[in-house]
Amino acid sequence: LLYICLSIISFILCISLSLFVKSSNFSGKSCSLFGDSLIESICLKFIELYNLYKNIVESNITTTTKLDDITLDYIKIFAEKVSNKKVSLAQNIDKNIIGGFNLKIGDKMYDCTISSKINELKKELINN
Repeated sequence: LLYICLSIISFILCISLSLFVKSSNFSGKSCSLFGDSLIESICLKFIELYNLYKNIVESNITTTTKLDDITLDYIKIFAEKVSNKKVSLAQNIDKNIIGGFNLKIGDKMYDCTISSKINELKKELINN
């Protein structure tokens, strides 16, 4: 059933992309029959179904600086153990978290940032 769904979505995506290319004018602006939002939603659904079929979970780590490959490998191994799935790991840089990291694995979030700890202390001091 999942294979059939993936095939149908792939077919729709191919048709959408061919119509998109055929309906584009020479200035590079699109006059697509479907619009960009439909193509984007089809692509996102295809990725979601593909990841489900291949037992892959998307994961994201946010830090203040770029992590080296060895550290990313350790994080990926940790995420695979926690989720019991293959992990597709992406990295984001955000200076606003001050330090630490924010790790999202599927729908779980591990917030170990200094900014969140400061906010927790502020709330605690205000409430006491």
